[in-house]
Amino acid sequence: MTKSKIAAPHVFAVAVMSGMATAILTQTVLASYGIELAGVWRTLLFADQAQLRSALAWWATAGSAFIGGFAVAFVMSRFEWLYLRFLRGWLLAAVVFGLAELARDLPRAEGLSMAGYVVSSAAAFVVAFLMASFGGYFALRR
Repeated sequence: MTKSKIAAPHVFAVAVMSGMATAILTQTVLASYGIELAGVWRTLLFADQAQLRSALAWWATAGSAFIGGFAVAFVMSRFEWLYLRFLRGWLLAAVVFGLAELARDLPRAEGLSMAGYVVSSAAAFVVAFLMASFGGYFALRR
């Protein structure tokens, strides 16, 4: 296996962005199945299935950010991508259009104000950033 000539800070930055994109994709897919991140705020005092589903969404989002960041950093740091550069733009376009198609018909969380929805999404964004950073760091450790 050959080492890539890409600088480690660049690989780390791409890994963090990819991990966060993976977390956003996971959050979108879970929302399409009715599993929402904001559900924990509505059922904070009651132990029911909605709280379990919300916890699952938080763990899935954090886990996918970690795995996405780790996988991208691992692959970028260990393989040479000179001949596959043309795929980057097409792959990015496919991901953006796929996310737009998934998010087009998603309902907003019921029984929750817009501020609560924004706060839960921002918290998920911070968690995704931290987990993707950890994933990239562990993949780049030699």
